Amino acid sequence: MAEDDIPKTAVTSPLGLFEFLYMPFGLRNASQTFQRYVNKALGNLSFIFVYIDDALIASKSREQHKEHLKIVLDRLKEHNLRLNYSKCVFGQEKVVFLSHTVNAQGFTPLPDKVQDIVNFPQPTNIDELRRYLGLVSFYRAFIRHAAEILAPFNQLISGAKKKDKTPILWSDAADKAFNDSKKALADATLLAYPKENAELRLVTNASSIAVGSVLEQKTDSGWQALGFYSKKFTPGQKRYAPYDLELTAIYLGIKHFHHELEGREFSVYCDHKPLQYAFTQAPEHAPVVRQRQLTYISQYTTSIKYLPGAENPVTDALSRISHEEIATKETSATVEVPGPSMDAFALPTAFSLEELSQEQSKDDQLPIILADEKIPLPLQKGMWPVNNKLLPIFYNTKEDLIRPYIPVSMRDKVIDLFHKCSHPGPKSTTKLIKRKYVWPRMAQTIGAFVKNCLHCQQNKISRHTKLIPALFPNPGRQVRSYSLGPD
Repeated sequence: MAEDDIPKTAVTSPLGLFEFLYMPFGLRNASQTFQRYVNKALGNLSFIFVYIDDALIASKSREQHKEHLKIVLDRLKEHNLRLNYSKCVFGQEKVVFLSHTVNAQGFTPLPDKVQDIVNFPQPTNIDELRRYLGLVSFYRAFIRHAAEILAPFNQLISGAKKKDKTPILWSDAADKAFNDSKKALADATLLAYPKENAELRLVTNASSIAVGSVLEQKTDSGWQALGFYSKKFTPGQKRYAPYDLELTAIYLGIKHFHHELEGREFSVYCDHKPLQYAFTQAPEHAPVVRQRQLTYISQYTTSIKYLPGAENPVTDALSRISHEEIATKETSATVEVPGPSMDAFALPTAFSLEELSQEQSKDDQLPIILADEKIPLPLQKGMWPVNNKLLPIFYNTKEDLIRPYIPVSMRDKVIDLFHKCSHPGPKSTTKLIKRKYVWPRMAQTIGAFVKNCLHCQQNKISRHTKLIPALFPNPGRQVRSYSLGPD
């Protein structure tokens, strides 16, 4: 502690007044100040990595390790820093560092932490789901196609509030994402260390909803992965042409791995052949977004090469969910959907896809919606395979969500399915249902259902005593006379 600041840390206790002579952890900016001081002491040593009070020394042999250790101990003594011997490990071939297992070949997630995630119980509400996503995202760099695997969870928490306890309507898609994320983490890829002067390449790919990239280095045994990156496209980016989608994948990949790529020679590989000539075309004819991305990419490399999808197994397997690619226009044209049936809509167990198709064909309101252009509810018709036959289903697409149309005969059943779990209010119930289904004037229908719910009427207070606005007369002035006695 600085001499002038020691009195500021005084703490009164029954035993007297105590002051901190050294800065303790917990004070504001204590970690930053300590990290800055440690970097001053050890920052110029290439064989040590320090993160606050954790230090890792990497040596090629035991003799070299002894030399490195002596240098570090002398530096610490010179800067009045002490080590806790009981927490130190010396001369090990494998160590645990910052919740990772580190050895000579690379680093992987800590087995104990992975086991905790594998044994994580199925979340029941949005707050628990966010907690699970935080655990998985800590090891996101080890998971291929993380954006694809976790996409159903991101849809569930979209628009949710902080510490939201709203129950989750667990679907087949969410259950698959839950199991796939655990399996992906259990089979996490070993990430290698960057080698000096090794040939680098960035392999990228883009699907209709997500981008993925992997940074690799060439060794005697082939290409080694240094890190994975995946990110879901924004609603605006999903409307890009294939050329711009692939260019955005390169742009985001370089932006993520810029600390590894800056000042190094490398090539970008993608499966979109026209991008080979991106830097030979006239830039003034390109959109502003494309010009900006090409300018940023050119600061790192101008070498973009074509890699067929068959030779690009790492990133080409990115999320290619069929129902995300079936419709790009809000029309009522019939579309043949080659993908899954139930998982695409994530229907609850209250009714089946066959029942939905039958009730839609009997619905009297559906023809009016399709014929009247004034009704702001664009619907599409898709043929969905169920039990070796194609069933017609009308649905609406919003951003990356596919919401089937619910006929009049099934609306009460759908509302009751969402409302009976915790009996939320009209606004919360409407918000839950709008993520999955669609029909005209949903808020009015759901609001009327919730107001007529017998359980809510018996257990909730919806009317409070309120003061009626009124005018209060101003008090008048009264003159009083006092008698002091006879004159």
